[in-house]
Amino acid sequence: MKIHGRKRIFSNPFWVNLRNHFCPYCDEIVNITTESKVVNSKSPEAKDFDFSDACGDVNMVGNIKFTWTAFECPVCKRRFSVDEMKKLENDENNKRPQSAYRKTKFTFSELAPLIFSVLLFVGVILFLVICFTLSR
Repeated sequence: MKIHGRKRIFSNPFWVNLRNHFCPYCDEIVNITTESKVVNSKSPEAKDFDFSDACGDVNMVGNIKFTWTAFECPVCKRRFSVDEMKKLENDENNKRPQSAYRKTKFTFSELAPLIFSVLLFVGVILFLVICFTLSR
């Protein structure tokens, strides 16, 4: 089957990537994966997909490959869409307390050396630029 176009569907990229998410069945941290599907613009399932291009001006025609982000549990191998995971995490009957979800995957102590080195690099560059302009 020939593919006439591709479209990447992004939904809540910051919420997906900057936070740990847990499987509601086995409480393991889920992995972020991608799923894809080829859909013909004239098929009945085309009503579930948006065939407009990135600008929204032109509708794509033919076999279009749609790719989106999903979650997969490494233990029980269940897959969840982003919308399903959001609904499960916001559910009132969710047994996990809100404090169990780390807000970000990175702590400041892990990022401090990187931030320090970037600031040091920028400072050295500024120092050299100022010294060069004053010497003229």
